[in-house]
Amino acid sequence: MVTHQRLEWFNTELKNLRVDRQDDGRIIVLQLSRPQEGNSWTEPMRNELCYMLDEASKDPKVRAVVVTGDPAGKAFCVGMALKDNPGDPPGDVPPGRPENNSYWRDGGGTAALAVVRCTKPVIAAVNGNAVGVGMTFPLCCDMTVAAE
Repeated sequence: MVTHQRLEWFNTELKNLRVDRQDDGRIIVLQLSRPQEGNSWTEPMRNELCYMLDEASKDPKVRAVVVTGDPAGKAFCVGMALKDNPGDPPGDVPPGRPENNSYWRDGGGTAALAVVRCTKPVIAAVNGNAVGVGMTFPLCCDMTVAAE
């Protein structure tokens, strides 16, 4: 089970993402952290990632954001979680928004827009297998670095 993390500089609890501030807070490392499931993508993970990218944009001290997989997961991201992530996951359509809204985006598309919206360079550090959204998400980042 992933340990929940509460950070001093923002006011929310993360369940699927680990955050590490490095170089005196100038670099934020976001780890997709569902190691027992190969860091598989969920809609709550997407929401946390989007939130943290927006927070990084607002912080004048932050110079860059790195997105990587939790090394314990032995993959960057093995794609969308098929178990415990039903076809209409909670968080996919916010309450009050019509489900047939023509502006709806899929989870990967929403995360991609958050990367594009981020005012800081976003670097994907692909540290293992990348399948599905794990392969397409790095495409929207400003730079991708892959490990062997």
